[in-house]
Formats: sequence, C-alpha cells, structure tokens
Amino acid sequence: RVYRLHWFTFAFIAATLIGLMIAAAMGAGLHYSRPFWIGMLAVSTVLMMMMCETFIGMHYLVTFEAWDRSIDAILAGAIATTVGLVLLMMAVGTDWEHRRGHDSHHTDKGHSGVTGVAVPVQNVRVEERV
Repeated sequence: RVYRLHWFTFAFIAATLIGLMIAAAMGAGLHYSRPFWIGMLAVSTVLMMMMCETFIGMHYLVTFEAWDRSIDAILAGAIATTVGLVLLMMAVGTDWEHRRGHDSHHTDKGHSGVTGVAVPVQNVRVEERV
C-alpha cells in the first residue's frame, strides 16, 4: 500500500510539470496562471515530504537487506525531488517579466521607463500609444 502513495505522488508531479511546461510555452507565459502553478508545486512538495516521512519510517522497520537498499534509493530520490520542487517553486514565483524591466505582451502594468532594473511604479499615467 505504501507504493501506491509513491506512484500517485510521482504521477501527480509528472502531470504538474508537464502542464507547467505547456503553460510556459504558451504566448503569455506564466503571467496569468502563476498562482495556480505555485499552488500545484506546493501540493507536490507536500506530497513528496509525506513520502519522505513514510519511507524514513519504513527504513527503520525493514531488516531485510535487499529491501533496505531500495528504500534508501527511494528515500534519496524523494529528498532530492523535494529540494528540486522547492527551487522550482521559487523560480516560478519570481516575476521575471517585471524584474527584467521589459514590457512583454502585457498591457495591464505600468512602465517606468527604466530598463534592466525593477523600479516600483506609483501614480504614473499610462498614455495610449497609436
């Protein structure tokens, strides 16, 4: 029954990563769907943490040598995947479009006139360009 959690977690992460890649490849990028993907990555990270906790418990219960090696490998992979998901969540959460200073495809943000630097824009009237 423990391996059901293992396969469900990896299937959930695979679906999340494939959907994230498709959304990132679209024209608008992750600008409008960023909170959804941060939430999905957070759920994936929590599932991986639960899997780490489960296999740490199994590690101390198992005395058969052959199973011990496979549980160690699964546990190491789960810890590495958790770290990778946290780093990916931080990368997705960073608003790269606004940090670079370029105005990509979005018209719902102000433009400071400064490129390459993230400058807070307040009380700026945006005029229509023809």
